[in-house]
Amino acid sequence: MNETVFNVSLPDIRNQFGVSPAAANWVNTSFIISFAAGSVVYSRLSDMYGVRKLFVAGL
Repeated sequence: MNETVFNVSLPDIRNQFGVSPAAANWVNTSFIISFAAGSVVYSRLSDMYGVRKLFVAGL
């Protein structure tokens, strides 16, 4: 998943909640920030424990 998914759905989100395009774009911004933070955390955990253990724990 990337920000392209949210760019396609932004008009629907805007219409559903009745917000301005700028406010709807915060959905995209928050996704990008959380994805970046999750990437940093996951990379550190995978270095410490290994990808296989994290995958099994996620299941």
